[in-house]
Amino acid sequence: FFHIKKKLRINMLREWIKENTKSDGTTIIVNENISILPPRTFDGMTNLQEVVLPKNLKKIGLLSFAWCKGPREIVIPDGVVLIDDETFRGCVNLEKVNIPSEVVGIGKMAFAFTSIREIVIPDSVRYIDKDAFYGCSMLDKKCLDIPDGCDFIKD
Repeated sequence: FFHIKKKLRINMLREWIKENTKSDGTTIIVNENISILPPRTFDGMTNLQEVVLPKNLKKIGLLSFAWCKGPREIVIPDGVVLIDDETFRGCVNLEKVNIPSEVVGIGKMAFAFTSIREIVIPDSVRYIDKDAFYGCSMLDKKCLDIPDGCDFIKD
């Protein structure tokens, strides 16, 4: 029963965020009072080209932007501490992402099947989960500069 109530709360939060987001179908501007994007907030929006995230965002949830094929660049705000599992999975045109210096974790398959060519991992990152960069054929994984003390679970 608790699981059903939690799922209902997440669905309500996701809908509230969508209602409080400016969007023309190709651009999303998330309201500044949002601090967490729950799972699947914008997944599957294939026409999406641009995303503007709020400055006080702390967590980008599971599959939040999965299969949004259009964006070429995502600017993650400085306050974000977690990029959850599969957040940008399947964003096939995504070439550039900044990882802010507050991020401590990158979830499994977070950037899988993107076109990222280069990524800088800040010293704050404590773990990069399995297959975080799976299917990123443009990224030379041998050149990933993993910070000391970071638990990198290899693909």
